Amino acid sequence: IAWLNQHHADLLLLDLQLRDMSGRDLISRLAESQRLMPFVISSSQGDERVAVEMMKRGALDYLVKDQDFLEFVPVMAERALRQIEREHKLTVAEEAWRQESALNAAILDTSGALIVVLDSRDCIVRFNHACERTTGYAVEAVRGKCVWDLFRTPAESLEVRKVLARLHAGEFPIRYENHWLTRDGERRRIAWSSTILRDKSGALQHIISSGIDITERHRADLRLGLQYAVTRALADSATLDEAAPVILQAVCDRLEWRFGELWRVDAGAGLLRHVETCAAQPLAAPEFETVTRQITFPPGEGLPGRVWSSGKPAWISDLLRDENFPRARVAAELGLRSGTARLC
Repeated sequence: IAWLNQHHADLLLLDLQLRDMSGRDLISRLAESQRLMPFVISSSQGDERVAVEMMKRGALDYLVKDQDFLEFVPVMAERALRQIEREHKLTVAEEAWRQESALNAAILDTSGALIVVLDSRDCIVRFNHACERTTGYAVEAVRGKCVWDLFRTPAESLEVRKVLARLHAGEFPIRYENHWLTRDGERRRIAWSSTILRDKSGALQHIISSGIDITERHRADLRLGLQYAVTRALADSATLDEAAPVILQAVCDRLEWRFGELWRVDAGAGLLRHVETCAAQPLAAPEFETVTRQITFPPGEGLPGRVWSSGKPAWISDLLRDENFPRARVAAELGLRSGTARLC
């Protein structure tokens, strides 16, 4: 033991019956002092139970000291050293892989860009901190889920599937824009760039998408476009009544509203009456538009009435839970979930 404490050995050939202690005791003491090294056991008696016990303690091989013992020692030693070298290379490779994985994870999580990695089934396997901050979802809540089931409106889910189909077909990289729905229901505009990684056989293994949140820039562009559209409508119209439908349609198009309404005060009746509606596309539930054209609002009733009464803009985050939204049932059939109104 004293010699081993001062010298390095690549391989220890250990006899179970030593002069001053047993081989078992030596291995135990070396393990306790954290000086255990690769070793091979030899014994003058072949005992399978002893062999199994020593192999469990870490022995690389077991030799019986018979008449062929000296002939087999070099062969055994060479085989054991090759095993040690393989295990060393594997350990080095595993450590390098761990360090590279840690570096990649740090890069992903410190990046300001949104980075999402999908598997071959389009399910999320990586979701960096920027994604968590933007969406409000922790990675544990989204890992293993298909990307089109998350963060999307039904219409945009179809578009996402089309993009993924193009990537699976080998068309990459692809750049596109869409919206993510956050946990709080906010829509964030994201500019994406997506590519793929293949396995050794050439099959798609992962889809990697990096995105930039361009919501504020997108909104600024929409506002500028809306200002121009409203100014043009007023300039081209002789009266406000003539300009109203054009302005309302411009608002729906530029601000990406699914449905818009214009109401006018009937001072004599003390009511709000419907003037015009617009929709981004034909409504799936025409009943909502029919009800809207027929209904009137006194001060304080419904979303238009409460804005008229207070003189302040109002926002309803969940139309179905609002106690003062008379058209909630038909809004639910149309898939409308939120709404806003203001005076003009």
